[in-house]
Amino acid sequence: MNSRRGSRTPLPRQNDDNPGLRKQRAIIESFLIFQEVGPAILDKMARSAQSCTFTDTEELITEGSLADASIYFIVKGNCQVTSDVNGIELQLPPIGVGEHFPHIPQFRGAETETSPVKVTAVDDVECLAFRMGEFMEICGAEVIKRLIDIQNERRDLIILMKERFESIAHSHRRSSCFRSRRKGSDTKITEDISHISLDT
Repeated sequence: MNSRRGSRTPLPRQNDDNPGLRKQRAIIESFLIFQEVGPAILDKMARSAQSCTFTDTEELITEGSLADASIYFIVKGNCQVTSDVNGIELQLPPIGVGEHFPHIPQFRGAETETSPVKVTAVDDVECLAFRMGEFMEICGAEVIKRLIDIQNERRDLIILMKERFESIAHSHRRSSCFRSRRKGSDTKITEDISHISLDT
């Protein structure tokens, strides 16, 4: 299997007789979202897929960056997902094997939409990458619909967590300032709220 370390640019297309082709098809078929896809489509996906790798702590997607021309499915490893909330890094649910990035609905032609999150490799991460246009042609409407549903769920969760985080942070600051005034202190209270649980 060909790979390019630290690169998100898909490599040249593989030949049908590539010894890694069957393995790539098996990997794709193992992903939940593709388990109902027919053999002919799986074969096309295996031929279209390109392997890429990322090192531990490497930033794969920058928050605020424009949509990538490709979609990536994680084969091995895990990625941390974070978002900036008023200068504080909010931890969002991580993504792992079988899941994809970036977190933007580029399937709908939103190439100018920016990423709401930063994605960082936690381990050495292996992915299968697909050129977006070709991926949409091969997979068909049903798979794209599932991916859009996932993206919408992610978007709603990110919005909810940010709102909850900001609400907790605001309450925490008000409580700190109130305690400070009662003690007669004129010192401005600044507190690290990154430890606050969203389950509070």
